[in-house]
Amino acid sequence: MKQRGEISSTQLVTIILALVGFTVLLLLLWAAFGDFNSLGDREACRLSVLTRATAPTAAQSGIPLQCTTQKICLTNERHEESSYQFAGQH
Repeated sequence: MKQRGEISSTQLVTIILALVGFTVLLLLLWAAFGDFNSLGDREACRLSVLTRATAPTAAQSGIPLQCTTQKICLTNERHEESSYQFAGQH
């Protein structure tokens, strides 16, 4: 006779498999997209540019761009001293 509130082994296995599947799904999403913050920044920048571009000409100056600057250092083997301007920055 089953008591109220008792979890059967089938229900327990189903719950454990669901939790493991959810964890694997989260890990796959994290591996696919990597850094969620920078993805959000890029998407916010893209949307703000699209909003400004599709706005009427008179309203374009009132719509701010929400883009952040990304520093990219290109070095040449002959000019190694130029790479020092970005030292300590990521």
